[in-house]
Amino acid sequence: MKEVKIIDTLDELLQYRGEWEKLIDINGLDIPFMEFEWIVPWWEILRENQELYIITFFKQDKVIGFCPLMKTKKGRYTEVEFLGSPQASYMDFLFDPSFREELNMSFLDKVDKIKDSYLFNLHAFATRSENFHILQKYLSDKGKTFYSRVIDCPYIDTRGKSFEEYYKAKRKHSSIKRIKSVEKKIADAGGELKYLNSSNLKENKDFMDKVFQIHDKRWSKKLDTSDFSSEKNKKIFTALATNNNKRLKVAVDFLTLNDEVIAFEYGIITGKTYLGYRACHDDDYSPLSPGKISLKENIKVIFDSDLEEFNFGTGYERYKLEWTDNRGGLNKLLFSTDDSYSLKILSTSMKKEELIKKLKSKPKIVSFKRNTLGKIKYILSFAYIRTRIKDARGRLTLYSLKQLIKKTCYRIIEARYFQVDIFKMKKPKGLNYKYDESYSATIASFNDVYTIAEFLKCSVKKVVSYMYKGNSCAIVWHKEKIVGCIWFSYSCENKRLKRQIDIIGRKILFIKKIFADRKYHVKDIQYVGLTHIHQQISKKEIFIGVRHRCIHNPNVTLKEMLIPQYCIRIKKVLKEEKVTLGEV
Repeated sequence: MKEVKIIDTLDELLQYRGEWEKLIDINGLDIPFMEFEWIVPWWEILRENQELYIITFFKQDKVIGFCPLMKTKKGRYTEVEFLGSPQASYMDFLFDPSFREELNMSFLDKVDKIKDSYLFNLHAFATRSENFHILQKYLSDKGKTFYSRVIDCPYIDTRGKSFEEYYKAKRKHSSIKRIKSVEKKIADAGGELKYLNSSNLKENKDFMDKVFQIHDKRWSKKLDTSDFSSEKNKKIFTALATNNNKRLKVAVDFLTLNDEVIAFEYGIITGKTYLGYRACHDDDYSPLSPGKISLKENIKVIFDSDLEEFNFGTGYERYKLEWTDNRGGLNKLLFSTDDSYSLKILSTSMKKEELIKKLKSKPKIVSFKRNTLGKIKYILSFAYIRTRIKDARGRLTLYSLKQLIKKTCYRIIEARYFQVDIFKMKKPKGLNYKYDESYSATIASFNDVYTIAEFLKCSVKKVVSYMYKGNSCAIVWHKEKIVGCIWFSYSCENKRLKRQIDIIGRKILFIKKIFADRKYHVKDIQYVGLTHIHQQISKKEIFIGVRHRCIHNPNVTLKEMLIPQYCIRIKKVLKEEKVTLGEV
């Protein structure tokens, strides 16, 4: 004869830890949220007004099953959920396989005897859960009102194949195929990517601070329910990552660019399964696709280990489906006690779930809500407005009012007409120009993006994007302070302009933009920057292309350095461009 007992305190539950873990092993469940190493810190840190509601089954004083639940009083009714929800992505009942069907029936009998108003909101049963299908069948046979739906939970089965075989098959997706070219561009721009475990970081003690900092920065511009970096969640996820647990292990991996952390992967390992619980990248580096690179490296690590499954967790993100053909499927189950009020609450909850299902089946709606509305919310925030005002004031150090008006006029004119002058630059040794030797110049790397962004009063993302597109930057210093920067590149975006360059038959270095702090000697800044570029590229004479709007005053500033050679004018008439090339 079976006995049923309700465990409602953590201390009492801990007395059955041995039986609990034995049932996990018998069922072969690789569910991290069912381990005590998750349950105890969750209950102690994140619990609010929930009460434990662990339905425990005995046979001849031997534990044969647990239903890991908790309940919350909500006005006139009580809601029952899986223990650890919503942070616990999926759970299951913990039954001795010999009594599985019998215990599921006993659970529903226990529900039938409840006289108060109860709503059972079980989100979500794990993939391949036998208990869910048994419960669903019994509820149907009894004529009960219930609701169920499948939630995508993609995963990769790593057994029987190498990472190379897997990755080759996945490169048919354009976004994955693009990773190789991105990595090459980063290397060409002087960037070095490394994928490290938290134990490899120099300041291991503070590695979780970097995780939460990156997450906060990215999700501040999104409208979603992710609270991974809330104050309470910081405590539990830091505790899990820093404790030496036996049954539940946390792996925190980082992607670094020139030793700067730009992405992380927070994963939980139980048994032979890796669960990608949270992954995020620094939004400043998003032009480099660090999230995709980090995920690729993480999947490679799992393939090279003895783990058998890479689980992406719940979510409707498109990138998950690009990396796997296994959709998986968690199962949500809603039912209630039989009183009229509970059934009314159940009906309302079912309509809500159907609406959520329809909305989440439309990727464009999900993206609009998360990204577009999130960005609008961020733009309307006081923090964003303060930053923009500060940046606008800072730009006044780079441009006078007259120059700002000129710059605006150039932009309007260039919609119809622009001019590129080709100069031959003299050898630095052949110049007699005397300049202040306290000025110096260096070629920027990805380590300098924050310094450049602060000087230009623009976003780091904009600087990273410009470097990723093949542009280099010469930084001009006065002692130890940045006072100017010159962007240059051999690439030419305009196709008609490129044809004229081919006619000239010279390799042209384009000066894209020049910025100088007006408080310092602008001529010296440009001279030091351009001569340093010359020395880095070639000791011979070089040809450079300049748009007038890039230079503060080209006729005065550059005449000692540059010998005019050609002039290319491009005029737009209606939808066509007329190009003229002339020697100067």
